[in-house]
Amino acid sequence: MSLVSNYTCRVLNLLNFDKLLHLNRKNNRIGQLIELFIRRQNRQRLCLVNKRQKVKKQEHFTLNKFVLIQSFLGISFGGKSEPEVEKNSTRIMSGKKLDELVLHADQLFDENKYSDTIELLKSYEEQDTYEIQWRLARALYSLSKTDESKKKELVDEAFNYAKRALELNENHFAAHKWYAVLLDTKSGLEGTKQRVQSLENFQKHLQRALELNPQDATTWYILGEYYYGLADLNWMTRKVVQVVFANPPSATFEQALECYEKAENISPDFYSLNKLSLGKTFLQLNNKEKAKEFLTKASNVDVLNEDDKKCKEEALKLLKKC
Repeated sequence: MSLVSNYTCRVLNLLNFDKLLHLNRKNNRIGQLIELFIRRQNRQRLCLVNKRQKVKKQEHFTLNKFVLIQSFLGISFGGKSEPEVEKNSTRIMSGKKLDELVLHADQLFDENKYSDTIELLKSYEEQDTYEIQWRLARALYSLSKTDESKKKELVDEAFNYAKRALELNENHFAAHKWYAVLLDTKSGLEGTKQRVQSLENFQKHLQRALELNPQDATTWYILGEYYYGLADLNWMTRKVVQVVFANPPSATFEQALECYEKAENISPDFYSLNKLSLGKTFLQLNNKEKAKEFLTKASNVDVLNEDDKKCKEEALKLLKKC
């Protein structure tokens, strides 16, 4: 029995050993598979990391390239470049900003600083608004009176701005007013015939300016000058007018006086030359008492610009006729 038992134990031990060996081998295979899987995972992770690093390098290169282009062109997307030089023409001006600009420009103009007015407005010229364009026309026209050598050049430039203002807004009185003024001035520099040929167009724009704003004193003054000029035409110019027009325009000194008086009533003392024109017209109508009244006022104006100088000098001469 003991022999059988011993044999049996040995057999059982052998069987257990084989199972254990088989199990161990099986476990080794599983371990190898796990190790292989882990190695593959590590390789995939390494490839992914390398790929990401490569993409990151490309993105960094592309970004640096883009920043270089930005710097070269001076443009910015979503931020400010350093250093930034802001130009007025690169942005559309807000209504508030435009109001501040024209207020400053009008102040400079009223102080007879025409060159400063032009410089300021031209720095915003690319905004291309009628408010800037007609003010440039006005300032250049006023500057043209101070320099005879550059008069034609300045008037031509002013006319182009007035024309552009009218193109931008044909329903604003100032655009029509300054277009009329510069059309007459420009054609006058070109010759009597050219000026006569422009009279109809000049009057049309002046009348339109008054329709849009009947309370503008300057426009009434200009219309008065137009009527005075027609009433005071010399013989030669009158003949040219008759040749150019089938129905030549005509006017009287009474019409001119009405315009000057309306201008003065709307805005007393607004313009020295309006006083001079009132004095001249009363003199033409043989009302020497009234002529002397306004010519005396005209002769006493403070000389702040070329118009004041002309007013004072001419008034002093005409007073001798009263």
